[in-house]
Amino acid sequence: MRITTVLFPHSSCLLVWVLLAAGSCAKSYPAETRFHLQLPILEGQQFDVEWMPDGRLVLFGSQTVWLDPAGTILDREAFGDPRQSSMDMPPSIGVDPQGGLHAVTREGGDWRNGHTILYHYRSPGDAWSEAVEVVAPLPRNYTVGVVGVGPEEAFVVVPEALENVWGPVHLFHLKNDSANRLGSIEGIWRADNRIEFRRAGSRMLLAAGLNDPDGATTVLSAPIDASDPLAAFASDRLRLQPPAKPGSDARRGFPFLTAIAEGSAILAHGTQTGRLFISLLKPGTPPPDPLLVFDDLGAWHLSIGCGGAAATREGRTILAAAIRSELGDQLGHGPLVARLSRDGGKSFGSEWTLHPSADNGEGRVRIRVLEGGGVFHVFFARTPDLGGGIGWARVLMDD
Repeated sequence: MRITTVLFPHSSCLLVWVLLAAGSCAKSYPAETRFHLQLPILEGQQFDVEWMPDGRLVLFGSQTVWLDPAGTILDREAFGDPRQSSMDMPPSIGVDPQGGLHAVTREGGDWRNGHTILYHYRSPGDAWSEAVEVVAPLPRNYTVGVVGVGPEEAFVVVPEALENVWGPVHLFHLKNDSANRLGSIEGIWRADNRIEFRRAGSRMLLAAGLNDPDGATTVLSAPIDASDPLAAFASDRLRLQPPAKPGSDARRGFPFLTAIAEGSAILAHGTQTGRLFISLLKPGTPPPDPLLVFDDLGAWHLSIGCGGAAATREGRTILAAAIRSELGDQLGHGPLVARLSRDGGKSFGSEWTLHPSADNGEGRVRIRVLEGGGVFHVFFARTPDLGGGIGWARVLMDD
């Protein structure tokens, strides 16, 4: 293993190249795999990342940052989501086919009583538009999602905890500076669980977790141009219940959804305690049984392991990453670990460490995993003792 570390003058970004070759490290790392670690690229803890149509990555957190997937920060703007504490959850961004950027932020309020939810649009090469209020504060409406349709048009999802920690997920249509509530989806979400809302070609995919005993992760799919999106969601709905760990209850959830191709996605979801599964979702095809990737991530405050996954377009090469819990004083912190599959998830290689200490924020700080051109991109929050901020690991496959 050869490690080269370069600290650039007048910069707080630390770049680390690691070449991992077969030999003494073969049990710890995938053979002929390299990863490139850049720290930090953005202040804060809460963020979202998406691909732009021109091949750039856009990172949205305390600011907006455009990235070259080869590892260069191209541009940044001051605009971002002010909710950056460990008690918050990530903001959400979506990108439409024309390259318009759609963002949902949380303003004011608190995690218990809710925030004002705002929608923002940025046309290619232009400035952010005036904010549009989606909805006034609702109890525990801190996890949000957005799918970009076209210029100044999007769908937005916002939950509401009506009975203690349970409640509906509301669907809104944003167009021409106005927000129209289309209706609600019941029985798929519980507070503190994640909602994922992503565009996959001409379809939109919604995943939500219900971490009750005997709970589930639910995935819904609908065409972007559906005349009745709620009816379309109701007709294309999956309820996934991977097996719980022996001796624990069956709490499940914390979905992580990444689009692969037209209507297809890879879903990472967990069970109590310490298990992370993936499911490959393809339109019109019943999903195979969830594939177990990690069995011993440890117990978080919110009982579900924190992880994500991405796959190449054909679904053959998969990278799954997760934060391993370290209990006691380090609750909410732990090493960021990864495993690689080259056979569509039938088997995974040995675990290796991408970063020694990532921040999980009691389950509310998430990681994000994307793939493009055979390179996997893992974004995560660093722990405060290592300086905080958002880190970026690029995992390169040497076939």
